Amino acid sequence: MQRGCHTRPTIVMRLKNWKSRSESAAHRASRRDSKNFTVRSGGVRTSVRGQSDARSANAAARSAVPESYGASRQVTWEPAWLVRILHAAASEVYPPVRRVSSSNTRALEVETQMKTGLVDRGLLSRRTADGLKLDFARLRARQHRHRRDAWPELLHLGASRRQVSGWLNVDVADSDCDVDLASRRPLPWPDSTFFAIVSQHVIEHLEMEELARLLAELRRVIRDDGDMWLSCPDMEKVCRGYVHDKGATLCATRVARWPEGAPAHGTPPQQIVNLIFHQWGQHRNLYDFDLLTWMLRNAGFRFCDRTEESALLHRFPEFPARNDDDHALYVIARP
Repeated sequence: MQRGCHTRPTIVMRLKNWKSRSESAAHRASRRDSKNFTVRSGGVRTSVRGQSDARSANAAARSAVPESYGASRQVTWEPAWLVRILHAAASEVYPPVRRVSSSNTRALEVETQMKTGLVDRGLLSRRTADGLKLDFARLRARQHRHRRDAWPELLHLGASRRQVSGWLNVDVADSDCDVDLASRRPLPWPDSTFFAIVSQHVIEHLEMEELARLLAELRRVIRDDGDMWLSCPDMEKVCRGYVHDKGATLCATRVARWPEGAPAHGTPPQQIVNLIFHQWGQHRNLYDFDLLTWMLRNAGFRFCDRTEESALLHRFPEFPARNDDDHALYVIARP
């Protein structure tokens, strides 16, 4: 066997082993008590017989959690066990693969293939599969340990495939520094680290309470003389586009810029409003200038001003143009 590679046992086998061990302990304890109890672990209820049975089942489950997955010694069903159970279901569609431990590329390919297979078989909807793929990435990002002596002074949040040279490109996966921006954990950077922060079309993917925590953390890590540039779909522009021509202009510009994100051919242009607002379940909230300004000031940014993409590109010409002023809100904020 080559060094750096290993054959990972299927998660189906691991789940079967865990189930067998926990059920054996529960069966031995059930003889002592016949009263029905319900064991609740991380939101999952399991009916067992007897209080002593419940204790034994929990103890067996705790001892059977595979430590190779980084799980704690308590029963945790959400999200770790949900991830493992879905991996087990997917392994019935795709066999286990040999993977190089130093790279996540193959792992991401397998997860994408898994998601497609589960959707094609009708086991999951596209929205559910997309959400699960994101949860996989968020789980990995939260397990990272970010240790550096020095960080760049320029932060690019939500870089995805639009990574910019000279910046710290951050996203939930495949970035310079993988971070779960929706996590309750503090951002992994010291106070007053960054001179400039740019984030384009990221904040609409967060719940408002998640965005409030993120903005407070960004205020902590930005310098007092720094500036932050944010963009997202503009609620006001989208509504005006619908009132003006039923979304026809918005639809035409979307087709020219991003055909995959436009309504299907022959669909009335009004559908573009639905796509911008929910984008297949990926968007959580849209903002106009007043709403976003309110959130920024609550997070400690005293100066907020409306701007345009051209101003961002003039300030940082290394960023690729998105040409999205027709529907996007651009805001610059300073402490």
